[in-house]
Amino acid sequence: MISIVKMDNVPPVLLDEVADFEQDFKYTIDQKHCFRVSHGMDYGRFYRSLGKCRLYIAREKNKVLGSMALVQRTITVRGHQTKALYIGDLKIAPEAGSRILYLLSREAYNDHYSERHLPHYGVFMHGAPALPSDYSSRMGLKKFHTMGKIAIMQIAVNSTKRNSCTEEIDLYEARELADDLGGNEFILPMTRSSIRSRVKARAFKLKDDSAVCVIEDTQAARKRYDEAGLEINDGHISSFEYANAKSGSFLLKSVLPYAGESTYPHLICAVPKEDYRIFKNDHQLDYCVTAKVVGRNLDSHMRCHINTAEI
Repeated sequence: MISIVKMDNVPPVLLDEVADFEQDFKYTIDQKHCFRVSHGMDYGRFYRSLGKCRLYIAREKNKVLGSMALVQRTITVRGHQTKALYIGDLKIAPEAGSRILYLLSREAYNDHYSERHLPHYGVFMHGAPALPSDYSSRMGLKKFHTMGKIAIMQIAVNSTKRNSCTEEIDLYEARELADDLGGNEFILPMTRSSIRSRVKARAFKLKDDSAVCVIEDTQAARKRYDEAGLEINDGHISSFEYANAKSGSFLLKSVLPYAGESTYPHLICAVPKEDYRIFKNDHQLDYCVTAKVVGRNLDSHMRCHINTAEI
C-alpha cells in the first residue's frame, strides 16, 4: 500500500530511504556533464532557506517512490511583490508511474487548498521526467503553462584581474538595486543565503548602477556530485539584474576574480533566453542548458529571472 508522508523535515528514521532514492537520480546536462543531488542529513534545510516549506514523500514497503516540496515564498511580478508557491524536488521513481505523481499532488492540493489562488511556479530543465502539466487540471486546478524560458550557464572562473568599474556592496543594497533595475517581469528576490551557502554571500555592482549580482553557493544545504562521486564546488549568481544585457555580461566577467577567492571553479548563472547570445559571446561557457519556467495564476510570455541557487 502506498502512503504519503508529509513533513517539515525528513525524520531520521526515513533518511536512509530518502538518500537511496536521491542516489538513483542523475541529471544529464549534455554528453559531458551530469550530476546527482544530495540534501544530506537535514533534508529540509535547503527549502527552509527559500521560505515556509512542506515536504511530501511517497512510500511503499520501506521504499521511497516519489517526492515533492512546496515552498511559500515571495516573488516579484511586474514590479509588485506577492506570495507564491514554489514546486520543487519533484522526483518520481521510473517504475512508479503517474499514480505517484497524482497522489503527491492530491495531498499537496488538500494541504494548500486555501492557497490555490496564489501564483504557483516551478523550473524544469529540458527532458525532465515529470512536469506539473502532467498532473495539473486533474483536480479542478488551472493547468500549468510555460511562462518563459531561461538559459542556465556554467562559466569557467579564470584569473581575470579586478577592474575599477566594479565595487562590493552589502546584501541589503544589492537587493534594493536589484528591485530598482528590475527589468524582468518575473523575479525571485534573493532569500536566506546564510542558511544554504558554505561561503558568506558577497554582492557586487557596476559603479554606474547598471548591473548588480550576488555570489553564493548551496553547499551547506544541498550538494551536487559528479559521476566520479566528487563534490561539485560551483558558485551561483543570484539577484542578477541589469539595465541591459551588455552591462550584465560585463559585471559577470568583473566578478570572476572574487569567485576565485572563494575557490569556486565555475559560476552557475541564469538569464532570460533572449539575452543568452550576448553572454555566450562574452564568456567561456562549459555548458548552457535551456529550462522552462512554468506556472499557473501567472501570465505567459514573461522575461523570467531565476536564481540558480534557489532551484
